[in-house]
Amino acid sequence: MDLTEKVMTEMNRFEYYIKEVEDRQYGSYIPQNNSWNGMVGELLTKVGFRLDVIFLTHLCLAS
Repeated sequence: MDLTEKVMTEMNRFEYYIKEVEDRQYGSYIPQNNSWNGMVGELLTKVGFRLDVIFLTHLCLAS
């Protein structure tokens, strides 16, 4: 938490929020459906998608 606050303060360009994942798990691999739960699963599905959208938006605006 302290490192996050320090980076955000020094860069002063990012907005962030902290939220608890719905299933309250750190993240375990589920081989039956080839997925992850917890924080790892949320990062792979939700945050990964957001980063792709941000990257594509940046590319479109740059061209």
